Amino acid sequence: MIFELEPDAWERQARTVDALADGLRPPEALPLPTDRYARALGDVPAASDAAARDVHAAAVAELRELAACIRRRARRASEADRAGGATIEAVP
Repeated sequence: MIFELEPDAWERQARTVDALADGLRPPEALPLPTDRYARALGDVPAASDAAARDVHAAAVAELRELAACIRRRARRASEADRAGGATIEAVP
């Protein structure tokens, strides 16, 4: 039983994770010069930028899922605690 952490505390934890997701700024493409070295890279910079965007999107999605998981599990734990409390109160 988790009497030591009330439902509001779990919500604060979930909001902290949401704030972390909000704080992850999307990567910006780095400007490259238009010299022969940059041209020699071909599609590498575009592929690198796309990979960075994918990593960012995945990280944000995983953090959002973590926050949702915290909320789901906290509700489940709170419901179990309430049921346990009601059972204890019902003891004559």
